[in-house]
Amino acid sequence: MTLFFYDLLQPIAVFLFRVTVFFLRVAGSERTAKLVQTLEIRKSNGRPAFESIPIEKFHGKRPIWIHAASGEFEYAKPIVRELHQQGIPVFVTYFSPTYQRNVESFPGVTASCALPLENRRELRSMISKVNPAALLIARTDTWPNMVRESFYAKIPILLFSATFYEGSKRISLLARSLTKATYHYIDEIQCVNKDDLRILAEFGFRRSVVRGDTRYDQVLARLDQTKGNVEKKLPETLKASLRSLVLVAGSVWEEDVEALIPAISLAKEALEKNELTTVLVPHEISPRLIHFIQEKAGLHGLSTAVLSELVNNPDRANGQESDLLIVDRVGILAELYLVGQLAFVGGSFRKTVHSVMEPLAAGCLTFVGPRHRNNREAIEFQTEKASQDFAAVLAANNSEDLSNKLLSTLKKFKILSASDRNAIRDRIQSQVRFRGGATDAVIEWINRVQK
Repeated sequence: MTLFFYDLLQPIAVFLFRVTVFFLRVAGSERTAKLVQTLEIRKSNGRPAFESIPIEKFHGKRPIWIHAASGEFEYAKPIVRELHQQGIPVFVTYFSPTYQRNVESFPGVTASCALPLENRRELRSMISKVNPAALLIARTDTWPNMVRESFYAKIPILLFSATFYEGSKRISLLARSLTKATYHYIDEIQCVNKDDLRILAEFGFRRSVVRGDTRYDQVLARLDQTKGNVEKKLPETLKASLRSLVLVAGSVWEEDVEALIPAISLAKEALEKNELTTVLVPHEISPRLIHFIQEKAGLHGLSTAVLSELVNNPDRANGQESDLLIVDRVGILAELYLVGQLAFVGGSFRKTVHSVMEPLAAGCLTFVGPRHRNNREAIEFQTEKASQDFAAVLAANNSEDLSNKLLSTLKKFKILSASDRNAIRDRIQSQVRFRGGATDAVIEWINRVQK
């Protein structure tokens, strides 16, 4: 019954979305550009994008189809890498335009396109054209028609690295019945831990197992690669501007800046001398946000520098004169975590925290704000000890709590010896490595269903 009503409402929803995009395109608003792109990437020369899939690249083999909404592709990367090493073609679909280039350029992706907007006829045509051997869905993005049409085509379906948390829309009263109806068509769900297994059991879904999180495998692979890139990717002027203590604030939004800058100001006043450099990496780099950070910092007596300005004026970096270094360059956040001892992960004072895995994999003591319940690692690592005095993740309830916890941590951390600091980093990294291996479980499932 739920899917019956979904089938009635879905075409209306898509029509309204297309009408909305039409008017947004006319308005030309930058804030709505992503919505316009969401529709545009589904067309190629006026026809559905999937019709241009170069199936000849599969060389007569049935590919493994992986669907990842956007950033969920990070969970798929280690699987793509392993399948590529085995000579198995990989077809990837995505929903958001955000990760289009990332998907298209990733080694091992044989072909890719945007997923049709739940149009059953288009989905049926795409599946017939690609003829996948199995469908792997990363994390959460289980579109009902995508799942049903794959099931009707007798394609085995796996939802991997699946996780649920209190407040998740998928288990809310409005979406619960649709989620349950959709999961009925899935062959197996590999979830992250026993809490996920319990929630799935409440759904009445029994074909689920705990297999961990493939993102750990991706982060570990990225870490091994990143270690060799630090000297090459980080400008000398940046490294010269860092003081003895470095806090890397990654993927920050305005709300995070509002909470973080008073905490940094308090720490500066309390520490005996200028020992701390905070490296701020905005989630979306824009002149407006950079100006906002500079303005807030100035109000709290903090000096700032912008990375591009340091690169153009290297003499300024030699004096380590700035409290805040604003990074207006993409693609170096993983390397920055390796030169920091502490980290703050953005989104946690806004709506939902971004992934804490990269700073943890780098061995940083990691701070998050109150809105972190969406991230399982941010919760789990609060109980993982990096040392007798520190948990791997420290959660703040509000801005004042962040100030107090950051100051307390800095006071304890600055008196540690180099060997003690290294031991903390090693301990956190070992806890991340212990959680690897979920990719192997996915590959085992693929081998099993193809026999």
